Amino acid sequence: MSYFDTFFMRNKFILLLFCFSSLVCFSASTDPDIKQDSMIVKYDFSVVFTCDSITSADSVRHEHAQPLGYWGLNYDRLKIHYDSIVKHPAVANKYLAYGETQFDHKIVFFVGELKITKIEERTDSRYPGMRMGLIHGTYKFSENKEQKSSGIYAGRFTSNWLINDSLGVVYDALDYGQPHFKNNQFRGYWKSYLTGAKQKSCWGDYRIPNSAEFDQGRKEFIPDQKHKHKGWDDYIKEHEDPSNHKAFEHEHEHWWENTHVH
Repeated sequence: MSYFDTFFMRNKFILLLFCFSSLVCFSASTDPDIKQDSMIVKYDFSVVFTCDSITSADSVRHEHAQPLGYWGLNYDRLKIHYDSIVKHPAVANKYLAYGETQFDHKIVFFVGELKITKIEERTDSRYPGMRMGLIHGTYKFSENKEQKSSGIYAGRFTSNWLINDSLGVVYDALDYGQPHFKNNQFRGYWKSYLTGAKQKSCWGDYRIPNSAEFDQGRKEFIPDQKHKHKGWDDYIKEHEDPSNHKAFEHEHEHWWENTHVH
């Protein structure tokens, strides 16, 4: 049985155990380091990370693109995919996550959690009456120790949300297509299991945090030319020439489905 199959079976068991535990609780709790917040208890923010599509201010639906990320001081391409992010049934501000990372053509599985530490509501004069805001939190994703060159990703994140009267929490894509548009900004590091060495690692939707000298795009994220050989070549080719089918296929392939790669 593969690691993925074993993990999936264990994960289902753990989720069932969590669900059973939640049934015997009179109310959901929160982590001790955050005050009880009715929004944290009431709403499920997982859709902000895992939705398949997003809706812009003109009511047009768009595919929710995979995160853009880099690893290390040379901005090597890092890809990350969430197979699942689910709200912890007993601890209201925690979310259980599992998925894959791809770095240097290697796919590595991870499990971990996100913890919401603060919720902000904000207003925008362009969208009167719209309920919107941000969640701030921490994350820790532990890669499979059985796979080579694996480690832990950890740090802090900020995500933007909206509340829809009928749908609840949804992804905030009102500014989709604008030069400053971004969401799900993860800032942190990767730490090797083997050596304990750390490397700066960041990712996000449509823009990458902490990449001012690397991101040369005005309307959208464009990596600088001197780092294109660090895994960004097809990304640049597709944006320079949308008719480049080979580059398009490479950029939009579902690489995380290649779970036989270890």
